[in-house]
Amino acid sequence: MGLRDRLLSHIFFRSMLTAFGSRTPYATKTKTFVAYFQYKIGPYQPDYYLYFARKPYLQVYKNEIFNKMYEYEGYDLIRYLETHYATFEDKSDFIRFLRYEIAERQKQPVPKTHKLKLQVTSDWLTERQNANQAAHEGLLKAQIERDVRSTLDGQGGSSIETDKIAADLSEKLAASLNKILSTTEEKMGDLTEALTTGNIELNNQHNLIRLIHLNLLIQSIEIVRGSLTEKLFKRNTNMDLASILHLHYRAFKGQQINTVQAKIGKASEDLKINDPKVQKLTKALTEFFY
Repeated sequence: MGLRDRLLSHIFFRSMLTAFGSRTPYATKTKTFVAYFQYKIGPYQPDYYLYFARKPYLQVYKNEIFNKMYEYEGYDLIRYLETHYATFEDKSDFIRFLRYEIAERQKQPVPKTHKLKLQVTSDWLTERQNANQAAHEGLLKAQIERDVRSTLDGQGGSSIETDKIAADLSEKLAASLNKILSTTEEKMGDLTEALTTGNIELNNQHNLIRLIHLNLLIQSIEIVRGSLTEKLFKRNTNMDLASILHLHYRAFKGQQINTVQAKIGKASEDLKINDPKVQKLTKALTEFFY
């Protein structure tokens, strides 16, 4: 154990180091961190990646994110941001990370040109959040419309009339539900913290989409008996699945329910039903239950 670590092991010296400004979150030179911006080990290249001679410490890594940012002007800066945003899986977490990092640096004494680029980045974040919100609302509206149409189809009536009613209802319900979800997010967060929830974590985060696909396939299990179709579930919607993932899977905790539901909607669109592997799995699941 080094001298600094020994000093930090005693509250008296910890307090002294803090008082003299010698204690920072990065004093131990952490090399374990989430790489929001992609980096490579090797000589510097004139592209959008970060480059280091060896695996960087956290503070060095974060500083280089902004040092690289200051190299660009105008739309090149936006391309730099969008390159890294596109490769990071959890878009909401990327936005939160960058917003808080910018908020801190905007209060520091930096050159005027740097402040300008921080402001441009902040404007881009606002634009991304608005675009994501619109996309979430669109997916929510589409899901509600499918659910409403499914209910109305079971009650008879013309397809034109059903489509019109479903579209009108989904438009109104999506707007109202999204407003409710946004205004109650903090209260729901407090409530879920008080509940006994799981903390399931995958070894490989790339399997998150496959996990959603599996749940969607289980959700749709059914068997035809003569003229009747028997579904495994009386009720099991994407909202139900979003709640399960949100409460019990570490990767989805801290995200809004409608954000998780939007990811499920996107995964549903990407699920290739005609893929031989998917068909084989669907058959095996059906045979397991029936």
